[in-house]
Amino acid sequence: MNEIEEIKEGLESIKSFSEILISKPKVHCIVNDVAMTLTANALLAVGAQPSMTIDPFEVRAFTESADALNINLGMLTNDRRSAIRTSAKCAHKKNIPWVLDTTMIDRSSLRLDFCDDLIEHVPTVVRGNEVEIDALTQRAGKSRSDFCKSYNTILVTTGETDWVDSPKKSCELKKLGHAWMNQVTGMGCTLSALIAAMLTAHDDAFNAALNTLVIYSIIGERAAQESKGPGSFMNNFIDRLSI
Repeated sequence: MNEIEEIKEGLESIKSFSEILISKPKVHCIVNDVAMTLTANALLAVGAQPSMTIDPFEVRAFTESADALNINLGMLTNDRRSAIRTSAKCAHKKNIPWVLDTTMIDRSSLRLDFCDDLIEHVPTVVRGNEVEIDALTQRAGKSRSDFCKSYNTILVTTGETDWVDSPKKSCELKKLGHAWMNQVTGMGCTLSALIAAMLTAHDDAFNAALNTLVIYSIIGERAAQESKGPGSFMNNFIDRLSI
């Protein structure tokens, strides 16, 4: 039995995220408009309490009162950049666990520059697809492992093969999830938000990220079995999260 099979077997007894998130954590999310509804509904389904304001004048109060923060770099505007800077700085100062989702930083040098600046506020977890994480680590001139060591963070890289990297160890996850998860907008954003929620229930950020990724993928597989296509899959995925 390989490592991922052992992990999945150990998690089969976990019926839902809500078994873990018994504290109903408050998760503040700065998420692009396209993914906002799915992200909020997913957090509600697992028992978390999402807030989604991006107002630069309110965002500090929402961040300070949250148990975790999720920042997504999609659809940036000047106000959104201002809110993100404020939240990231606040989370770092207050020692609030936070996730940085590197949405499309490979498509814009300005966005990549902004992401570099945010890394200085030490996100607990950085999540992106393979192209996005490659853009980030190549800019730094580091391997994924060395990047984690330099910035004291966890990298979650999703794709045909998923990776979770930390300063001390790495885990490769193959053949997880279902193809329809790539055909519903906001699924990656939702994963980042669920990781943020799980950080409140784990002392070890690597385990929080790894467990979230595996449970999320298993739920995706099960939702696909009940679905006819991407549209019904999205609804069944939310239903499965809430079970």
